[in-house]
Amino acid sequence: MDNEKYISNSYGTRQLTFLLENNRAQLDWAYKYLKKKNPYIIQQTTMKDLKKIFIDSCIHRKLDKQTFERMASNMEKAWKADVKRHASDKTMLNVSISKEHKSKFEGMALKEKCNYIQMLESLIDNNYRFFLMSKKQERIAKNAENAKKAEIKYNQSFTDKKLSGELHLQKNYNNRLKKQVTALKSELQAVKDNSSILFTIIEKAVKNRSKLTADHLMQATRAHTLIDIVQLPLDESMQATESEESTEQNQTSGPSQRKRAKPAKTASK
Repeated sequence: MDNEKYISNSYGTRQLTFLLENNRAQLDWAYKYLKKKNPYIIQQTTMKDLKKIFIDSCIHRKLDKQTFERMASNMEKAWKADVKRHASDKTMLNVSISKEHKSKFEGMALKEKCNYIQMLESLIDNNYRFFLMSKKQERIAKNAENAKKAEIKYNQSFTDKKLSGELHLQKNYNNRLKKQVTALKSELQAVKDNSSILFTIIEKAVKNRSKLTADHLMQATRAHTLIDIVQLPLDESMQATESEESTEQNQTSGPSQRKRAKPAKTASK
């Protein structure tokens, strides 16, 4: 117990005098420092209580005087280093770079005859604004590229819509033309049938060497009339499908009439 009192009195007044009672920042720092050494250390409201906790923990661990002094000395050095670090404008920069760039960086420092810190600071001071300019130019180029892509996409969409509309009109035109061709084929077939009837009648009259009867003449006249009224408005129909205006004009003017063929004279016996 006497040994414990000696350690407590001796270290509490001499080795830990750098820990000030009214320094809250130091109290917080000391707690964090001791917490790393001993996880069971509890945060205290005063430096005096924290010192007592620290000393009591060392007594409980049965540390000798030299070990206690070394621990206290290391703690004091750590505190001074922390104060110096915060008072200085210097700080640590931990970065990882590739071996290739590390070798280049060392070569640059050797060429300029300066240490690594001076080389790094020089690069930052002299080249940072150029770095920002290059990044700005990259953003401008990228925005221009995106705008160009958007314009191309818009133009392509407009072209596709225009082509789609033209294809739709062409399809309608083809359908109308197809209907006209179908109707024309029907009319041509009727012409063919009626012409065949007329030919048969005439042929029969020639073979029989007889006058045509009233019935035969009626059939021939009907066939001739049907043939005469058949018209082939191909040019006008194709032009009409291209626009409504030309359609109205063609409908108004109408196709030109063919001259009626003179009826053949009936042969007498």
